[in-house]
Amino acid sequence: MFARASLVLLAALLSAASATCTGITCKPAQCRAARPHPAASCPAQTMQLVPGLTYRQLAAGNGSCVHALALDLNVSSLQLAPVAAAPQGGPCQTVLDMATSAGAIAAVNGGFFCYGTPSLCAYAGPSCPSTCTGFSLLELNGSVLSTNCDLAGQTYSRTSLGFPVGKAPVIAPIPPGAGWPEVAAAVGAGPNLVSPGTGNVGVVDVTTEGFGWECRADPRTAFGLTHDGQAVLVAVDAPGLCLPDLASFLIQNFGVVRAMNLDGGGSTTMVVQGKIVNTPSDGSPRAVYDALAVVAVTPVKPATPKQP
Repeated sequence: MFARASLVLLAALLSAASATCTGITCKPAQCRAARPHPAASCPAQTMQLVPGLTYRQLAAGNGSCVHALALDLNVSSLQLAPVAAAPQGGPCQTVLDMATSAGAIAAVNGGFFCYGTPSLCAYAGPSCPSTCTGFSLLELNGSVLSTNCDLAGQTYSRTSLGFPVGKAPVIAPIPPGAGWPEVAAAVGAGPNLVSPGTGNVGVVDVTTEGFGWECRADPRTAFGLTHDGQAVLVAVDAPGLCLPDLASFLIQNFGVVRAMNLDGGGSTTMVVQGKIVNTPSDGSPRAVYDALAVVAVTPVKPATPKQP
């Protein structure tokens, strides 16, 4: 699966020194872990889960363990879709619980939500409500369940992932309080990480969307697209990466031409075949608002695991 992107990866590596970086940049001293955390052992491995879906584990430059899924969007038997904690208006759920309910082969956590205190938004309350409250866009089957929130009155559009009917996923900024009528489903979060550059090579482009922690190393979850029709979902364990470093990592290792950040920190979770494969930084899986799940829309035969 990852071999299909080899030409893109080669081009990205050869052009890395001259590629234009736009948006937010960070000094190396800024990209330190918010909570010092020793990097875990992270032996390189690649495993095809089913035809069209591959899991990969690799280490980032600072020792953070990176877990990645590569989904071939041209394989009609597989579908990537957002799923929500159920029932709506109830408590949040772990990614594992949502993946199990959806019958997903694999899943990662999705957008932001009210956790502890409402620091991401101008929420009219000192603490979160007892119900699971989304702070990012979530649209399922054309119904808007939550929208990108307004941060302290600042109307930043926030990068979101949309799923048009019969077309590849798209990444675009969506204003606070708005739905996305052109798509059937969507998950918001942000900020943007990678934008198209020259040819089939992405460039680092971390946009200003009002968050303020772009230059802090934290566990991260991200989504990317390659020029040849692959979707890449990544979970980075502690100590984690700052966002420009995460963007560079996605370009150099997966050849993405578009990418966006999802909720991170203790929310970062990846589930593969009914098991959590990363190490959640809270010490246990966090209950979250939504997730991105890979499901089989027609029966698929599991692949025989192969180690490199």
